[in-house]
Amino acid sequence: MEPRDLDLKGLREPLEDSLRTHLGLLDKKLWYKEFPDFELTPDKTNSARTIIPITYTGSKVGYMYAIVFLPGDGTGDENTCKLNEVVISPKLSYKDKPWRVIPRAKTDVIAEGFFPFFSMKKYGIIVPFAAHLDELIFEDGDENKIIPAWRLGQERNSYLHLIKSGSDIEPKVQFTTINDDGGVFGDPHAIHYGMKVKDISQVVGFLSIKDQDNPLLVKGIVDKWKMPGFYDF
Repeated sequence: MEPRDLDLKGLREPLEDSLRTHLGLLDKKLWYKEFPDFELTPDKTNSARTIIPITYTGSKVGYMYAIVFLPGDGTGDENTCKLNEVVISPKLSYKDKPWRVIPRAKTDVIAEGFFPFFSMKKYGIIVPFAAHLDELIFEDGDENKIIPAWRLGQERNSYLHLIKSGSDIEPKVQFTTINDDGGVFGDPHAIHYGMKVKDISQVVGFLSIKDQDNPLLVKGIVDKWKMPGFYDF
């Protein structure tokens, strides 16, 4: 599947269905404002995106970045480290946009949540809340070597079973990064669709918190977010 094969308008309905479920489970006062359809992002290292304003009792919480990942897509860039400054293993190497796997700093981010909206199989078959992406970081003790450290979504076998069976699963929001009294987790990082599959796209969301007065913090909504699992080698 190539980005040009995506039915961008057709992604809107399952996105809104999943978004409403996620927000309702976190807090009934969370909602969203009108947002545009997905657009292709050839200048990015992932395939398509839209930006969704999120509110709490009508006041702005932040912007949800809903992103379509095709196999090999990432969120990395060269803003934090240049390509010639890092060590990339063959498993993470790409001829096109090789910086897609370079972790980037989450400057001024207190916490960021990962929302697994849905995966889509060939012929448009939707599997709600199914996701399997890798969170890449710099290895401890080797600040230039990029490794997969955490898994976002389901572990590999569970994910592949979900894709095959279409079974129901409860949505779960996970942290990609958090900066609190216990230290900093997941900064810098890049998200990567590293699993070698065909014709399965993943649509997920990222919502950042950048101020202490954010309702997600004040109302304890982030207490419902979970830490990601360790990477499945």
